[in-house]
Amino acid sequence: MKISMLRPTTFQAKAGVFARALCVGAFAVGAPLFSHSAFAVVGTCDLAFAVEVEATAGTVGPTGYTTVKGAFDAINLGTHQGVINIEVCLSTTEGTTPATLNSSNAGAAVYTSVSMRPLVGGLIVSGNPATGLGVIQLKGADNVTIDGDNPNTAGTNRDLTINNTNTATAIAGSVIRIATAATVVTSADNNTIRNLVLNGNVTGGNNSTITLSTGSSNSSFVIYAGGNGGTTATDAPTAITSVTTNTAPSGTTINNLVVDNNAINQAARGIVFNGAAATVASSLIISNNLVGAAGSLVGTPPFITPASTVYTKGIWINGANGISVTGNNVRNVLSYVATTMTGVELVGGIGASVSISNNTLTGVVQNGTANATKGILITSATGTYTVAGNIINNIQSLGNAAGTAGMDLGGTVTSATVERNQISTVYNRNAGSFGAWGVSIGAGTAVTVRNNFISDINGVMTGGGTFGT
Repeated sequence: MKISMLRPTTFQAKAGVFARALCVGAFAVGAPLFSHSAFAVVGTCDLAFAVEVEATAGTVGPTGYTTVKGAFDAINLGTHQGVINIEVCLSTTEGTTPATLNSSNAGAAVYTSVSMRPLVGGLIVSGNPATGLGVIQLKGADNVTIDGDNPNTAGTNRDLTINNTNTATAIAGSVIRIATAATVVTSADNNTIRNLVLNGNVTGGNNSTITLSTGSSNSSFVIYAGGNGGTTATDAPTAITSVTTNTAPSGTTINNLVVDNNAINQAARGIVFNGAAATVASSLIISNNLVGAAGSLVGTPPFITPASTVYTKGIWINGANGISVTGNNVRNVLSYVATTMTGVELVGGIGASVSISNNTLTGVVQNGTANATKGILITSATGTYTVAGNIINNIQSLGNAAGTAGMDLGGTVTSATVERNQISTVYNRNAGSFGAWGVSIGAGTAVTVRNNFISDINGVMTGGGTFGT
C-alpha cells in the first residue's frame, strides 16, 4: 500500500475537547485503513462513514458505521472499550429499531465513558421507533454525554438535530430515553444531554378535534427518564405505556442528570423525569432549554397557532432530590387536550432542595373547555424550595375548572422562599366564572413570599361565585 503523507496539522478544539495532530493520507481503493489511533482524538471526520468511533481500548479505531445504532451495537458487543468517542459526520436514518446503549459490564460491554457529538454542522439523526420507544435509548448506561455542539466551530451551537419521525398519532414515543429496571440495570448516572435540537413525532397536536388525554397530544415525550428498562441486562427496554406510572423503580438511580441548552418541540411533554421516589435522583439539573414552538400569542384563546408545539407539560418532574430548574424558556404550551396545562410541574416524591429560578414561562394556555392552567405547579415537596426570579406571562384558560394560576405551590415543606418573580396576564376566560390566581400557597411551614410583582389577574365575572375563602 502506497501512502502519501502530508505534514501533520495541529487542531485546537474548544474547551472540553483536546487537540490532536492529524495525519491525512491517500489510500489505495480496497486497502486496509491506516490507523492513526496512537495520536487520534476528537476533531475531524477521518472516514467516509456517517458515524465514527474512537476508543482507548479494544478496537481503538477510528471505525466507521452507517448509523448511531451500529456504533452502539458495537460498544454493546465490547468491540470498542475504555473512553469512547462517537463522532457524527453525516446525517443518519436509524430506522424502526432504537439505537440502544447498554450499561458497561452488561454482556460484553466495557467502557468508562461514552461521548457523542457532531463534527459537522446541520446534521440530522432520524428514527422511527415503535410505540413507546425512543430514537436513542440509554439502558442503564452511566457516564454518557450527547452533545450537539460541533467543537470545530466558535461558540456554543446546536449543530445536531434528532427527530422522531413516527406518525403523529403514535403514543408514548420519545426522542431520547433513559431507562432503569430493578435488579437488572439499577443505575443510569452522570449523563448529560445538551446543545441539541430535539423534535418529537407529534405534529399538529394543537387542534380543536384533539381533546382526549389518552392520545399522543398528551402521551408523548421529547426527553423521558424513567423505568421499563427490560428484564435482563442486555435485552431491549420495554415500551412506555403511561404518562405517569412507568417510573424508574425505587432502589435504582438516575443521579446527576444534566439537560442543558436544548431546543425541544413536537411532543405532549417536553422534559420528563419520572422516578418512583425522591431517592432516584440526588441531583437533577434542567437548564437553559427552549421548550415549545416560537411565536407570540396575540388576542384571546383559543389560539390555533402554533399548531405544532409542546402540548400539555413543558417540564414535568416526579421522584427526585436536588432539583434545579433554571434559565429555561418555556413557551406556547397549549392544546385542547383535557388535562391541566403546566409550564413547570413537580408532582410526587419531591425531596429536599428544590430551586426553580430565572425561567421565562409565557403562553401556557388551555384552549379547551375543561381543566385549568398553571405556570409553575408544585403539588409535592417535603424539604425546602426556592421559586425566584421567574417571569410568568400569558397564563390563560377557557376551562370550566378553578385554579388557573401563575404559581400554585404546595407540599409539606419545612421552609420555602418565593421572591422576585414577575407574574402578569393570568386569565380564566370561562363564562362560568372559575377565577384566577397570581400566587397560591396551598401548604407548608415557614413560607416567605416577598418582592414579587403581580399584575393583570382577571376572569369572567358573569357567572358569579368567583371569590371564596
